[in-house]
Amino acid sequence: MSWFPDLATVVNFGPLSIRWYAVCICAGIFLAYYLSLAEWKKAGYKEDPFLDFLLVLVIVGTLGCRIWYVLFVDFKHYMADPISILRIMDGGLAIQGGLMSGALYILYYSFRHKLSFLRMADMIAPNVLLAQALGRWGNFFNQEAYGEIVPESYYNLFPGFIKKVMYIDGAYRQPMFLIECALCILGWVLITQVYKRFFKPKRGYLSGAYLLWYGIIRFGIEHYRSDSLMIGSFKTAQLVSIFFVFLSLFFFSGLVLKLFKVKPVILFDFDQTLGDTRALIIDSYKAVLKKYRPKKKMSKEEQIEVLGPPLSELFPKYLPDQNPEQMIVEYREYLDQHHDELIKEMPHALEVVKALSEKGYKLGVVSSKLHVAVERDVNFLGMGDYVKAIIGMDDITSIKPDPEGLWQACEALKASHDSVIYVGDSFTDVRAGVNANAFTVAYGSVEEKIEDLKAANPNRLITDLRELLDLVKEDLVWTNNSM
Repeated sequence: MSWFPDLATVVNFGPLSIRWYAVCICAGIFLAYYLSLAEWKKAGYKEDPFLDFLLVLVIVGTLGCRIWYVLFVDFKHYMADPISILRIMDGGLAIQGGLMSGALYILYYSFRHKLSFLRMADMIAPNVLLAQALGRWGNFFNQEAYGEIVPESYYNLFPGFIKKVMYIDGAYRQPMFLIECALCILGWVLITQVYKRFFKPKRGYLSGAYLLWYGIIRFGIEHYRSDSLMIGSFKTAQLVSIFFVFLSLFFFSGLVLKLFKVKPVILFDFDQTLGDTRALIIDSYKAVLKKYRPKKKMSKEEQIEVLGPPLSELFPKYLPDQNPEQMIVEYREYLDQHHDELIKEMPHALEVVKALSEKGYKLGVVSSKLHVAVERDVNFLGMGDYVKAIIGMDDITSIKPDPEGLWQACEALKASHDSVIYVGDSFTDVRAGVNANAFTVAYGSVEEKIEDLKAANPNRLITDLRELLDLVKEDLVWTNNSM
């Protein structure tokens, strides 16, 4: 074993070696993976599939890099000695080929798993800039990606180790690897920390920003590089950069967004959204309170408050010295006895649900009630033929405002949660929709709750369910933040 035998090598194991180029590329891949995984989980996807996806993506990307290099460096040489194509350890990767093959694999994966290609691309593309920034240091150790000859004084303000390595073929060369590294980092900051945070870009726009930024900087970098790949008298990377810039305009025009547009999944809360259970809920609370606090009268504010939050939250508040589990049992007994006489549909609910279903929208209900109770209510109101997924509080581990129920409803509908409309009538419902990154519609079915709903920051506030029929006709990205 021999450590650091030369500038390009970390360690030799007999005939095998680990080179700095590989270390830099792997470090870049890990960093991009870590940042993209955070976005993946934030969007509600599970971690395990992403690791499997990334491993294949790296393999496909590496093959693309190699194929591109073989095609545009010395195709005749590689055809004369085809086995040399496999000797990737001798060098020879071109990032443009990796970007194109990687994009094709993301497209394939998204279609196969019914995910949004643009959303996946937006999660990954900006972070590729950091992977490229680290990868350029592999070029440094290989003494590649350098520019024109410069005087020694050019390096007066540079660290000595950079100056030393940039002395190539008897002259000092411009450190184009370092300039590209710095510009890639700057691009990542501008796209993810400025553009994404403050401009609320639509889906696909982050990918467009990556293509535009990298296309421009790579075109400029290639102008000064002395070791570029060529197609005739043209620099390959500059031609691809021009293509990237034009492709970015295609993204920003919205044409790509329309190309990949899909019908959103539409999910509803049930109580006071599809089913008018106000009288049933209030009477059930009153019955329990009357038993334990005969003199207690529910105020108008309290009658509004009980419409939405789970029983486990409210009974300890109203009856702190009683067993909340027993209160819940008695509440449900009263509710079951008076269910049929007190429950009815919200105005136009059946009409809207039927119309949406007939237009091809997948519909589901996510409620803080038990599954069996929700299913009974949905069927009782004649909506069972249209609602294809029901998620109750006993189907999940975390209730609203946690987004788990919404994501699980999408799984039950065999659809991704990349395009979702969630309709609810309470502050908690709206926050669940926001947390799920769904396009969130607050239904102001109770006038006194409208200000509370506005405070939850929905995407849209409606007072008539029929407004949904016009809403779905709009040309929108059906997520909370357009991504």
